[in-house]
Amino acid sequence: MTAHTDELADPVFVDDRLSHWAETNPDREAFTYLDRTWTWAEWNDRVRRLAGALKALGVRRGDVVSFLDKNHPACVELSFAAASLGAANAIINFRLAGDEVDYAVNDSGAKVLLVGSELMPLIDRIRGKLSTVEKIIEVTPDGGAGDEYEALLAESEPVGRDPEVERATSAW
Repeated sequence: MTAHTDELADPVFVDDRLSHWAETNPDREAFTYLDRTWTWAEWNDRVRRLAGALKALGVRRGDVVSFLDKNHPACVELSFAAASLGAANAIINFRLAGDEVDYAVNDSGAKVLLVGSELMPLIDRIRGKLSTVEKIIEVTPDGGAGDEYEALLAESEPVGRDPEVERATSAW
């Protein structure tokens, strides 16, 4: 692993490391979640497809998407995909109550909300209060039949980083 790290350029964009490993080690295992495993190439493809889906849903530079679930790889995929479009992922704490969730989502200005199936009943109760959300997408833990998120990825065209995304010019 050290040899690869020595050759690795400093990242400029959030998805630079993902792109690098997908190119240099496409068939190597990137991560495992429950009973599913993805290689670097597969994971990069999922992120690129999600970016394509977000773009098709109208997400652009400066927009916000949001994620509400416990632990799911879609959260990381959404963070990478949103960043590649110049958007941000506002991750909502799953422990919040209904009025706290709608406040957090509305305050972030999220256009798209990914929600774990376990938390969909909460979202169904407050859906009318989510004034900025244009699309809600349900994710299931196992990604099995009927998973809206997996279907979205499967039908979406992958896209690369938006040319409007620029390197930050100042440090935090």
